[in-house]
Amino acid sequence: MASSCKKPGWVAAIILAVCGCGAATLRAQAARPARLTIYNQNFAVVRQQFLLSLRPGVQRVRLTGVTAMLEPGSVILTDAGRHRPLRVLEQIYSANPVSQTRLLRQYAGKVIDFLVSTPHGQTVVRGRIIRAGWTPPASPYGYQAPEPAGLAAPARQPLILVNGRLRFGLPGQPLFPALPPGANLRPVLSWRIASRKTVKIPAQVSYLTGGLSWTARYNVVQPAHGGPIALYGWDKLRNWSGAAFHHAHIQLLAGRVHKNNPNQPRPMAMGLVAGAYSPGGTAVSQQAFDVYHLYTLPRPVTLRSGETRQVEFLRAAGIHMRRYYEYDGMRLQPYQESWSGSMIRANSDYGAQATHQVRVVRSFADTRANHLGLPLPAGRLRFYREDRAGQLQFLGEGHLDNTPAGQTVRALTGAAFDLRGNRTQTQFAINQAAHTLREAFRISLRNHGSRAVNIRVIEHLDRSNNWRIVQSSDLYQKMNSHTVEFRVEAPAHGKKILTYAVHYSW
Repeated sequence: MASSCKKPGWVAAIILAVCGCGAATLRAQAARPARLTIYNQNFAVVRQQFLLSLRPGVQRVRLTGVTAMLEPGSVILTDAGRHRPLRVLEQIYSANPVSQTRLLRQYAGKVIDFLVSTPHGQTVVRGRIIRAGWTPPASPYGYQAPEPAGLAAPARQPLILVNGRLRFGLPGQPLFPALPPGANLRPVLSWRIASRKTVKIPAQVSYLTGGLSWTARYNVVQPAHGGPIALYGWDKLRNWSGAAFHHAHIQLLAGRVHKNNPNQPRPMAMGLVAGAYSPGGTAVSQQAFDVYHLYTLPRPVTLRSGETRQVEFLRAAGIHMRRYYEYDGMRLQPYQESWSGSMIRANSDYGAQATHQVRVVRSFADTRANHLGLPLPAGRLRFYREDRAGQLQFLGEGHLDNTPAGQTVRALTGAAFDLRGNRTQTQFAINQAAHTLREAFRISLRNHGSRAVNIRVIEHLDRSNNWRIVQSSDLYQKMNSHTVEFRVEAPAHGKKILTYAVHYSW
């Protein structure tokens, strides 16, 4: 076998990889800052370019600075110049940096020092590591690896020989002489690559990783006298991947991408929060990409591990917003939400209980005529208004779904203080033989304020697909196959009564 390693040419390079002789280890050096595409589903695509200096034969190339949540099966190593294919013989991802347990395993059978604390101070004792013990490797991001089946509890404990006696557990803090060869202080991605000749290649590695996410945050500010609002949008970037990205070029993809992601690690805690917005900077650009929307940040961003960073991507003014009140009085019990159609029809108490809060809804059109007209990624929407002294007061918040340009943004922001509703079932008559049902309600809306207000009353007609309202005190509008909306006015310091009856058949 030794003689075969001397064969010249490409075949010799492959044999070197098999027999292991002559292989050199090279360290890849980054040539450009990383490029990230971050998805709002707690993962990202990382693209990193580096200069790959190859020599004839087989060499091992190590790339540090990769994340601790990299998906090994997603790694793609290519020639960034697209001149030649790379002959990658082997790929290794080591995500378990040096730890006490790993060093104990590597020093098994050897004698090391242990620092022991006593009431009289600290002393050093020597012990031979008979067994390092086993503990499941834990990620610093909260994910615990599964325990091997059949592992007995005592096997988890170290076994140390001290002064001719065996003891379970460590006698003190182990003091290791040095790091063993090949020990990694952080995650490493490495390859065995075969080359015919000496060559320098601009290489690119791409991979999927967990631990990176983004969400949109919006702040709406309304002046004290009412009138048009100002809208500020922020991209909130979070990094708990275990790697830092300096001056990275970042794109954000909005939309729901299907991805199988079992055992997704979650962050245990978030670290520093930093603002990255520069008032003089260029705005975030957006483009349609496949069936999604892709947002490109205008400046490189440094995103350290454990850091949350915010970048302003939207600033618009002169937006006209509407505020209205909504009473959706039907209250279901948790067990009623899973009822089938026949159960809903047969039980008179379905939806008969009422809520009393009248909700506040704020809405604005995402159109160019309303000084917007941009695709808005999903996120939290906070509303503020200036008081008479010019101080911002918080009015409430809602959630914004992914909103295409031209749609209306609608958010529930709280409950009105001076408005109260009540909903009472006044009739329930079912004829099982004729497959018909009649139900009637009385809805009372009380206004304790000094101004009359308009209220939208939402009613859900769930007992059958076939229905018609046979009596109504007020006009209504059909919203969908099971929902109608009444628009009524509650007088100042007064009450509005709404009644209606519905006939079902099936």
